[in-house]
Amino acid sequence: MQRLAEDRLNHDWTSFLADDAKRWNAHKLTLDEQWREHARGHEKLSAGLSAHEGRLATDDERLKLMEDEARSRLAELHALIREWALEGERPAKEARRAR
Repeated sequence: MQRLAEDRLNHDWTSFLADDAKRWNAHKLTLDEQWREHARGHEKLSAGLSAHEGRLATDDERLKLMEDEARSRLAELHALIREWALEGERPAKEARRAR
């Protein structure tokens, strides 16, 4: 009777260990799949980030060109205004000399 109980206990323990190993393997497979999905997400984000960085660099260059062009136009406008101001002062100086 005791031997049958021990055999039964050993059989139950062996069954428990086998079931536990199956559960653990299933758990590991689930975690591995989640980790792969996580890694795929990071790769996707990294690719998107690289694309955005490239566009940002291009846009930054464009903005610098636009800024340089705007500064050049502003300098030309400033020179034109100075020229007009000097032209306006010339008749006034000539009128003073004539007096």
